[in-house]
Amino acid sequence: MATGTANPMVTIDDPARLAGFVDECRADGRPIVDYGVAHEGVGHAPPLEHARLVQAGGIIEHYLRDMTVRVAAGMTIADLQAALGAHRQFLPVDADGDLTVGEVIQHHVYGPMRASYGSVRDLLLGLRYIDGQARDISAGGRTVKNVAGYDLTRFMVGGLGQFGLVHEATLRTYAIPKQVTLVELEMSSAPTLDASVRAWMITDAVPALAWLERREGSWIATVGYLGTPRSCEVQRACLQKLAAEGEGVNVRDARNESLEDYVRERTRGRSWRRSHAAVVKVVVAPKQTGAFCARIAERQTGLDGLSIEAQPIHGCVFLGGEAGEDEARGLDEDIRETLESTGGFRVWYRRPVPHIEPFHPEQPDWSMLARLKQSMDPDDLFNPGRLLGGRA
Repeated sequence: MATGTANPMVTIDDPARLAGFVDECRADGRPIVDYGVAHEGVGHAPPLEHARLVQAGGIIEHYLRDMTVRVAAGMTIADLQAALGAHRQFLPVDADGDLTVGEVIQHHVYGPMRASYGSVRDLLLGLRYIDGQARDISAGGRTVKNVAGYDLTRFMVGGLGQFGLVHEATLRTYAIPKQVTLVELEMSSAPTLDASVRAWMITDAVPALAWLERREGSWIATVGYLGTPRSCEVQRACLQKLAAEGEGVNVRDARNESLEDYVRERTRGRSWRRSHAAVVKVVVAPKQTGAFCARIAERQTGLDGLSIEAQPIHGCVFLGGEAGEDEARGLDEDIRETLESTGGFRVWYRRPVPHIEPFHPEQPDWSMLARLKQSMDPDDLFNPGRLLGGRA
């Protein structure tokens, strides 16, 4: 470990060195922190003195015919997609290119494509991680059937890096679709989309992906299809027919593009999440997505430039704006009060007011997670206190 620095940054590209680094930190009593590049504001702040970990990465093995890939967790999504793309394959996660595979796993990053491909929790077949006693643990394998006992692979997804240092992942890949078709719909209200999505799910218009945005006072839903030009055309025509027959839905635009264009567009569209002073993620029941968005928009008329983007098929909503301390407190209060009626959970991604509780409401499984943390990381080395504060 580097010396002479209060919080040294350590880059490691080998599992054996990573295990040795954990042993060294145990002996020194120095926590290891890795919050990632896009999630540094998620959770409680790290201890004042710690070591910052950066893992290097690359493809370990690509099983082309099986459509699976073993990758070191430090590899970026952009580099992984480029390598897979050379073989007409891709990893269907909506994640910024500079995120590592490890960060995507630690924070359960997903987007609209989850509707058709699942999230990284579904794509992850196996992983290896270093536990709190510097042991190299392997879980899962190359196939779904190669799983017995407790499913540690899925448990580690979304764990905020508190239970072990993931250094390798085996992931399912997919063939790049020949076409992406996107249809923009103007909704008379956000809740209109809740009812519309439920109706579309039992027709040929079932969305492969969908998101809702607030644009200049209007609610705009984008529904997408992935596949061959013919299959996309059939689904697009069905959607437009249903929109014409229904109420409160008007077709604004329809376009065809490549997967590369879609990825570029979505990266640009969500860039505000990494620049706004205040950013919150809320998860509600899917049928409550539009209703939640509408209530927040009504209550937050005073917040300048409030951005709202929702994924209605799985109830995920991102809110953000250039809020100061008072505006951030007001936004948090409105979210809490709205969640009392809709149900759900909120996580602050960027907080102008550090003492706002990062997670709300308290979850019934937190006491169990605290016990698992003590078992898997007895010296509290990995991102200590990030989720549970001082309770772990």
